[in-house]
Amino acid sequence: MSRRVVAPLRREQILNGLYKSIVKKGFIKTSITDVSRQSRVARGIIHYYFENKDEMISELMLQLSNNYVNGLRKYINRFTTPVEKLNAFVDYHLLRDSEDLYGLMAVWIEYWGQSIRDRRVNNIIFELQDGIRKLLNEIMEDGIREGYFIEGNSKAVAAIFLGVIEGTMLQWRVNRKSVNLRELYSELKKIIVLFTKN
Repeated sequence: MSRRVVAPLRREQILNGLYKSIVKKGFIKTSITDVSRQSRVARGIIHYYFENKDEMISELMLQLSNNYVNGLRKYINRFTTPVEKLNAFVDYHLLRDSEDLYGLMAVWIEYWGQSIRDRRVNNIIFELQDGIRKLLNEIMEDGIREGYFIEGNSKAVAAIFLGVIEGTMLQWRVNRKSVNLRELYSELKKIIVLFTKN
């Protein structure tokens, strides 16, 4: 294979190793050696593709953000009415495979903590959350305009809804025994009904 073909595959392999390392050890304890072991790529090759750990961290965050937004939009766009789309937003987050979600949330929590100190990570998270708020705002505005939802401040509701989802998932990741996603899922569905016109 040519170097042009191998480079993206190798970078992906390294980022997967970084992801696995962060799930196991967190940002601070993850070393290039850990990434090398998890990705099965020699340290020297890692340094060929990435200048340092910070560059890898930013690249992984961009990748996770893009995958999240693209996956969410694709999932939501399968539905037509604003009520269906708002329900799909909840489904996308709370009906996923719990083991995959558990690892993913570990990485997201690490990124949230890192965003306090790292402007690049902070900017990526800001853009991600802003994009999701805009998506939710569009759904709410469409729902109000089309007569599905009661009148209200759609921007505020979008921010609250994102906060509820992020907070729910954060609590679940911290203690799966005390927070049952299925129970929370059914209660969140009831909250959506509060916004709908009867």
